[in-house]
Amino acid sequence: MCKKLLLFTLPLFTISLNLLLGSVIDPDVNLNVTSEQLEKLFLRIQEEWTQFGSDDPYWSVLTHDKFKMNTIDQKMKNEFYESGKGDFDVLQAYCTKHHIPLPKGRCLELGCGVGRVTHYLAKHFDHVDAVDISAPHLRLCDENLKAQRISNFTPIWLNNFLNFKTQLGEYDCFYSVIVLQHNPPPVQQYMLSLILSKIAPGGICLFQIPTSLDGYKFNCETYFATEKNMEIHCLPLHVIIDLLTENNFSIIDIQRDNALGTDSASCSRTFFVRKKNES
Repeated sequence: MCKKLLLFTLPLFTISLNLLLGSVIDPDVNLNVTSEQLEKLFLRIQEEWTQFGSDDPYWSVLTHDKFKMNTIDQKMKNEFYESGKGDFDVLQAYCTKHHIPLPKGRCLELGCGVGRVTHYLAKHFDHVDAVDISAPHLRLCDENLKAQRISNFTPIWLNNFLNFKTQLGEYDCFYSVIVLQHNPPPVQQYMLSLILSKIAPGGICLFQIPTSLDGYKFNCETYFATEKNMEIHCLPLHVIIDLLTENNFSIIDIQRDNALGTDSASCSRTFFVRKKNES
């Protein structure tokens, strides 16, 4: 949800997976939590982002002062929404680079925010399920798309974490950028596992997630004592690879991106993967 305007440029090469795994030092992350702890983690993030959505919905998506509620005008709103095309173009560029047609069908967007990218996804896909944890963000997404006479989308409020699976169908594409990183690692793992299981054979995914942060540690017991803010978390690379393998995905491309800025001690990666066709 926290973005800068020009996040990604398409890389010119694909990193060897073996080389990548061999060069990674995993962060100190404890993923062992109970279902009660998992729900408590979710509720904390929901509370934080509902507050962001009430106070500064545009700034919480693109953290530039001109998008704060006390300064944003219609011209800035137009710039804000137009910036979503660049993100959609990255999805198309990955498909073009790897000679994979971008499917039509159904798309799942996790963390749609106020609909900045949803608008462009809906222009391409037959239908978009636009999911967000924050009801204020989602209301603005709904209003914005309907104002543009876009109707091939369904806003889905992720208000009950453990029942999320009942809200999902089967999808030809999953898209999520600068969203998973705002969730604690056990939540990231749960969400990815569930969503990957809902992708149709031949379907594609483009998602971004940090795999290491300088000095990062996560333990559920100590986490709840920390101050609430716009949190940044990571999920170890090997955990993500295991989830992709378990859900029958081919890894097409993994690239380091600049979602975390220029901090060389931390690493965010963009994953472009495709679900294998059933034999």
